[in-house]
Amino acid sequence: MKKLIVLAISIFILQSCNKKDSELSISNPDITYGEFTDDRDGNTYKTIKIGDQTWMSENLRYRLPKGSYEGCYTYGEANIVLTQLTVNRTVWADSVKASIAKGEIVNPPGLPLAQQPVFILTNLINMFTPSVMIGRMVAYPNVQNVLIRINNNLLVPASIAQAALNLKNADNTHNDYSKRYGYMYKHEATTHIAPEGWRLPTDEDWKILESNLGMSATELEELNTWRGDKADRFLINTNQSSGFDAQLAGARVYGSFAYGTPFMNKDVSGYYWTSTIVQDTDSTELGIVRNFMRNKNGVWRGTSKKEAAYHIRLIKNN
Repeated sequence: MKKLIVLAISIFILQSCNKKDSELSISNPDITYGEFTDDRDGNTYKTIKIGDQTWMSENLRYRLPKGSYEGCYTYGEANIVLTQLTVNRTVWADSVKASIAKGEIVNPPGLPLAQQPVFILTNLINMFTPSVMIGRMVAYPNVQNVLIRINNNLLVPASIAQAALNLKNADNTHNDYSKRYGYMYKHEATTHIAPEGWRLPTDEDWKILESNLGMSATELEELNTWRGDKADRFLINTNQSSGFDAQLAGARVYGSFAYGTPFMNKDVSGYYWTSTIVQDTDSTELGIVRNFMRNKNGVWRGTSKKEAAYHIRLIKNN
């Protein structure tokens, strides 16, 4: 009797495995695996070829040289915003005053006192950020160029150093998140992030991938909704995964957010940029994204503010 029970259980398990394998093979009969090493930092990535497409099957872990100053974040990393930067601000102000004393910053002739650059800088330099002061000098290109030089020589290096410290602190707090999940990038940062031979996928690239994994033609075109009931199971890391293994690593969202931090949904949702842009208003563009969520069927195809920071999967150039 025990032998019969064991045999029945074995047959059930075998049938279940065969069913999963068969379901996946029907949806995508051509899957192969490989590796790619990024010469820029030595990171090695698993790759997966599904149909005619070769994808990285891990999130990109390349840190932009200027870190969050360029829109590249680990989870929980404090932001560096030039308009809010106070690092070396006093030194910057002293340097501006020294440039005035050396004659690098002078007043164009014939200006009323209140419009003279020297008067403005001398009296307002401690009231506004360097970025604001540079903006106020737009009518005086020579003065503005001196201020930009001082800013680039003092504040930018200081902000890069601060970003490196912020990265270390955040990864220490979140168990080396960047090594496990890769970095999150603002959309602008994704335009120059790929190593040679790879690129950020378009919305169409994602639709081809989803189609190869069983999503219908009608579902592919749906926007701002969850689509498909098979492709997500093959894309995220489940026992039916194709090996693409989308990660539920959270995001750095844009706009109002809960709990005083823009970082949220780690281990709940995974967000991925495409390179495709749509026009929202005359002055606003949105990026098309993909989202995966724990215990949610389907793949979200939607739009997002480009100032948000999401993960990326790269696709190999044909």
